[in-house]
Amino acid sequence: MPQTLTATTSSSVVITTEMLEKAAQLARDAYRPLWTGNSGEQSTGEAVARHLDATITLLDTDGWTRTWSWPAAPDNVLPATDDETSVLVQALTDNTDARFAPWAERLHRTHADITALLTAGARFARTYGPGSPASEPTAA
Repeated sequence: MPQTLTATTSSSVVITTEMLEKAAQLARDAYRPLWTGNSGEQSTGEAVARHLDATITLLDTDGWTRTWSWPAAPDNVLPATDDETSVLVQALTDNTDARFAPWAERLHRTHADITALLTAGARFARTYGPGSPASEPTAA
């Protein structure tokens, strides 16, 4: 049976180790570097994970609505975070055109769904992001 992440509240989003591995493959096959922000500088997996953890804390504290925008991101992390969560949604939906923001804004999406995906994103970043044991060297 695949390993799953369990959200603290009920969620329709089931995150498995197999899904994270599929997302890692999508990331490796991506046209543009997944862990690079708009400045062209790479963010570490840990930096992306910390940003996602902080986003979960913010959503838990301030609440969540179906349409929202990312909080201000220091250190050029935001674009890398957005791309990384989109790769997870692509693996979850089995659709390479899927993107996180439209997925999150669906009418039936819940706070638990969002935080489950962000939790998976932090795990994914720590496991597969630059600086992690599973990360592959990038070509210069």
